[in-house]
Amino acid sequence: MASNSKKQLVTMLLISTIFMLAMTSPIIASDCAKEEAAGAACIAYITGKVGSNASPSKECCGAITALVSSYHDNKAAEITSCKCLQTIGRKIPGVSIDKASACVADCGQKLPFPLGYDFNCNGIH
Repeated sequence: MASNSKKQLVTMLLISTIFMLAMTSPIIASDCAKEEAAGAACIAYITGKVGSNASPSKECCGAITALVSSYHDNKAAEITSCKCLQTIGRKIPGVSIDKASACVADCGQKLPFPLGYDFNCNGIH
């Protein structure tokens, strides 16, 4: 009986821990779909795998335009997007913040926050 009680306790602790992590996570994966699409469409450009004189692809610029237009002056959306881009950028080997910033500008867009890992996304006003 003691063995079953221990198993139940361990199971309950594990479930509680997973639940707490899910509830306190600042970003839910499905919230980052537009950012993931932009990252995927622009990967060659932001990692420097295209020539130095290359421009972002039209698919890349389309994804960035869709991302920026989705904000609609919604600060919560901007904060979430900022956090998503930081998270995604850390996962892409060889990503260049300078190239990513240039990519946004080369597509004729402007993000309402700077790209970079040191920027506090919660500080967006």
